[in-house]
Amino acid sequence: MKLHSPALPVSFEVPNREWSLLFTEAAEAEEELENLHIANAFLPELDLCGLRFSGSFFENCRLPGSLFSRASFVDVRFKGCDFSNCQFEEAHFNRCEWISCKWVGASLEGSTLRQVGATSCNLQYCNLDHSLWDYICLKDCDLSQAYMSNCRLKKAELENCRLIQTSVHRTPLRGIDLTSCELGGLVLSENYLELKGAYVRADQALELSRLLGIVIR
Repeated sequence: MKLHSPALPVSFEVPNREWSLLFTEAAEAEEELENLHIANAFLPELDLCGLRFSGSFFENCRLPGSLFSRASFVDVRFKGCDFSNCQFEEAHFNRCEWISCKWVGASLEGSTLRQVGATSCNLQYCNLDHSLWDYICLKDCDLSQAYMSNCRLKKAELENCRLIQTSVHRTPLRGIDLTSCELGGLVLSENYLELKGAYVRADQALELSRLLGIVIR
């Protein structure tokens, strides 16, 4: 899948205020923040709901427990960041990269993900329920015990990902290639229609057949 990389500026702006103050003031004023390189910042439990970022780079940042509901990220790269237990409900991501980021327990429920590439990210216990995936590629990511119920996967690729006890309840996986992924204990609906049309290996099919009560000798 060909994804569009974030369009980042050649040089970033250097603000004269602390990040926490800059972000809080922008959120209150409903201003957009652009062309920023936010590096090595520790910003716990901030209320940044509705904040808009564009053309920016988050690097080695920790924002545990911060609120980003309805926030917007366009042409943004995240690298080595920790968003554990952050709230991103109904957030919008467009042309974004997630590289070696931690989203453990974060909530992206109802979010929109377009042209997003995620590599080596930890999404354990992440809530992605009711999210829209449109040109999304996840590579070497851990989605164990994550929630992916009622998602719309318009165009998605999963490569070498872990889906152990992951809930895909009412999320159709038709056309999704899972052959390189580690599967186990998927949470499905009673009729298992989520798996209809998905691509799996023979050994994966054997494991999944146990969900149907089939005994293969």
